[in-house]
Order: sequence, then structure tokens, then C-alpha cells
Amino acid sequence: MGQKFRHILYTAAACWIILAGCAKVMPLTGGDQDKTPPAYRSSTPDTFSLNFKGKAVIIKFDEFINLKDPTHEILVSPPVYPAPEFILNGQAVKIKFKDSLLPNITYVIQFGKSIEDITEGNVNTGFSFVFSTGPYLDSGVVAGNIADAFTGKPSEGFKVMLYKPDVSDSFPYKEKPFYLAYTDAGGNFRLGNLRKGDYRIFALKEDNNNYLYDREGEEIAFLPHTVSTGDTLPLKLVSFKEETGKVKFMKGKSVSPVRTELYFQGRAAAVKARPYFGFPDSAYFAYEFNTAQDTMTLWHYPIAADSFGVFIDAPNLSDTVVLKTNRAAQPALTGGKRARSGPQAMMVLNAAGNFKFDLYSPPVLTFTEPLKRVDTSLVHLLADSVPVPFGLKADSVSPRKLLLTFPVAEKKKYTLVCDSAAFTEISGKVSVPTSYAFGFRTAVEYGSVNIVYQDSLLKYPKIWQLLKEDRVIRETFTIANLNNVKFGRLEPGTYKLRLIIDNNENKKWDTGQFMTGTQPEKVLYMSDPVELKPGWDAEIIWKMVKPRTR
Repeated sequence: MGQKFRHILYTAAACWIILAGCAKVMPLTGGDQDKTPPAYRSSTPDTFSLNFKGKAVIIKFDEFINLKDPTHEILVSPPVYPAPEFILNGQAVKIKFKDSLLPNITYVIQFGKSIEDITEGNVNTGFSFVFSTGPYLDSGVVAGNIADAFTGKPSEGFKVMLYKPDVSDSFPYKEKPFYLAYTDAGGNFRLGNLRKGDYRIFALKEDNNNYLYDREGEEIAFLPHTVSTGDTLPLKLVSFKEETGKVKFMKGKSVSPVRTELYFQGRAAAVKARPYFGFPDSAYFAYEFNTAQDTMTLWHYPIAADSFGVFIDAPNLSDTVVLKTNRAAQPALTGGKRARSGPQAMMVLNAAGNFKFDLYSPPVLTFTEPLKRVDTSLVHLLADSVPVPFGLKADSVSPRKLLLTFPVAEKKKYTLVCDSAAFTEISGKVSVPTSYAFGFRTAVEYGSVNIVYQDSLLKYPKIWQLLKEDRVIRETFTIANLNNVKFGRLEPGTYKLRLIIDNNENKKWDTGQFMTGTQPEKVLYMSDPVELKPGWDAEIIWKMVKPRTR
């Protein structure tokens, strides 16, 4: 009996060992990934409570949470001063009020993107908590959308603020709002549980979180009239940065002994610069601006001194900039057609296929620095290996560019040959032997776009812009009663159309001004891009469909 029992035990043990050896070891995964954000479970007081007299609100969620950036993300509407304290405790958040709340008012606490779980970071977006200090809940609503005035893209993260209708004309600069909410990723906003009535509306994107329009460069949106909680149509606002015309110097930087950059707030195109001290006796001094016109690049002969100074002048601006000289080398150029042979050149060739002067700029040679010397005897232009006459013309905007001018012929292959030392830059760098090959498409390989705009209400001067990859390829201006334009000899590709209604006929887009109640000039985009193929002449009927707005 005992032997039989022992045999059974040994057999069972052997089977267990065999099974264990054959088992497949699997890692622990912890189950499916949690994709559910924290959800509201309970609160003190209950949501939508009336006659609230307490000093704190406690809200519990169904899992442990993190509280992200509550100072910026959580909005209490109407705002509470001083700001409440936000206290996290496991699955609960406590909003502690430091002073008494207004009587007979419905409060809405909007949590934005502040509530997330501690494991996967799932965010509860759009959660809000409502209670009233009076015997009823207010039920007024103001809702709408904000989009960028120029691009039309949604304006996310704006504070939409309502004020009582009897505020002063300068209310966004001096007064705090009565109600507020954020715009979402689509630029949409909704202020609910409002006391019914009329309000002034102003939207602001700010960093200092003080609910005041007190910094230049902050984006705003507004309507010049009051809005009502009884409005049935959604409001439409456009956002922009005011152009006050004021320019403020921010800082300077010595990039190299021949290059200095000055940074401004606002458009600095009217700013003039001149040497103060530390520059060589030679007279060369030039500058250029970036596309936004808020950065001025100064070019000068090499500075040997350890420091130098620059005078800057503009209407309402006069300053002296003193900088330490940076001995670093200039960075290499990027983009454009590279040299066929030799080491990396200090210049690139940018050439569109079409060189007709009323449509495209001629080929452009762009250098890392302005030129001190050009020896045209060392530059040759060949058409099918035969020398042709040409000219090198200074660009009117950038001191680093030369325009290559010559009579254009289709079906020819061109080569620009630059011998050694053809170009000398202001730092003393001398060009190496380089060559560039380029050619032309024939006329039948191009297309054209004829646009007929049908909208009898927009009888204003217009700026027509043809865009390719969001870059302006062509631009033209028409008078008030002219509603069509043609862009000819276009390279095949995909184009977008933008139309600026130029109310003041200054041939540029202007932003709005709050104090005058002026909205930005209208910018319209054709909804569908234009697909242009070789030899096509596309006629587009552009009919504006006006959205229903108040």
C-alpha cells in the first residue's frame, strides 16, 4: 500500500515537471490599455445645487487624478477675486473660495483640460460644474465661433469674456469680465447659465492670465455692438493682432563680424539704422528685413573691435544698441540650385522656369553675405554652349542678391559658369569655380487661371493672391468695380486662391482696431484648390456664399 502510494506521487511529480517544462512563458501585460478619462462620481454640494452658502466645492471622480495647470485651465465664471485655491486629494479636487461669492448668481466651474487620470493621462475635456447662490439657475446662453481673420483657421484657447453693457469704451484694458469661457480646438465657445440680458463681448489670448488686454501683441476678437442671451444664431468673430504702428526695440545680436541682427515688436520696415562706434572706417553698411518685418539684419565690413554700437531711428523710436562682437563664422546657405562642381559654394541659384519679367522675377543668385567685388569678366552665360550677353543687377530689397538678366529663348539649355574669384563677399571670402545648368518649358507646357468673382455686395478694391504650398506665387490689385483677373503662364500644379477686400486701397491687408470699432479687412479663400495641368486654361466662377451671421 505504501509503495503504491509513493509511486503515484512520483508519477504526478514527473507529470508536473513535464508540463512546467512545456509551458510557454508570457509577459504580464496588465490588460487592455485604459482609454477612458476620469468621470464625475459625486460632489459636495450636488451639481446644480441652489442657495449655496459654503466656502468650498468638492468634486469626486471615479479614479485617481492629476490636476494639470489649474491656474490657467480652470475658469470660474463669473470670475472670483481673489482667485480660489485648487486642492487635489486622490480622486477628488477641492475648490476653496477665499472670499464670499456674489449673491443670487449661477456659477460655472469649467475644468478645461486640467483633469486627467494618473495612469494613462486620459483627459476629461469639457467637464463643468454648476451651482447657484440664489433660489434658481440662470439659463441664458451666448455661443459662437472665432476664426483667424487672415487664415480662417480656428482660434483655439481664447478667453471669451462678457461684460455688462454699460461698461466704459476702454473696458478690455481696465475692467474684468462678468462671465468667461474658453474656445475649443474648433474655435467654438458656449457661455451657459447666464443671467438673461445684453452684454459686450471681447475675446483675448493671453499669457499673464489677468483677464486684461494690457500687452502689445496679444490676439483679440470683438464685436462692436452688444450681444444678447436671446440671440438664436451663433456669433461669428475674427481674431487678429492689432497693428498700432508702434515699433518697440527688443534686443540685438552679433551673429558674426559682418552680420548683426536687431529684433523688434511690430513691423520695423520704417526703422533706419546707422553706425555709432566700433565699425571700420570703410563706408559699407546695409540692412534687410525678414518677411514679418520684425527682424533687421545689418551687414557691414568686418568689425575688429570687441564691441560696437548702432543708432536706430523711427517715428516714436530712438535708441542706441551696444553689442559684443561675435567671431563665429557665417552659416551656409540652404535651398536653391547647387553648383555643379567644386566644394559647397557661397551662393545658390534660384530660377523659376519662366523668366518673363511681368510674371516672374529673373533668376536670382543669393549669397551668404553682400558682395564687396564682382568681376563680370569671370562670369559666362552659355545657351546651348554658345555665349550670350547678360547682365547682373542688384536686387532692390536684399543686398545679398543679384538678378541675372538676359534675352530668353525657349527650348534652349542654359549654363551659368562662374570662374574662381568671380565674387568676393564683404568678409573677404572668395568664390570657387561653380556652374549652374537650367532650362525652360515651352509655352504650351504652361497653363493659366481666369477668375470671375460673382458678388455684387463686395464692390471694393481687391488684392488677388495665387498661392502654392501656402506661399504667394502671384499677386495683383484691381479697382472696385473689376471682379475678374487672369494669371497666365503658370507652371503645372495645385494652387489656392485668396482674395483680400482692400477697403482703404493701400494694397495690403489691414488688421482691426478695437478703440475705433474697426474689424480686419475681409479675407476670402476659394474652398477648392485649382489643379492646373500643362496647356490648360482654367476659367473659375467664384461665387461667394455668405454664412448666416448676426
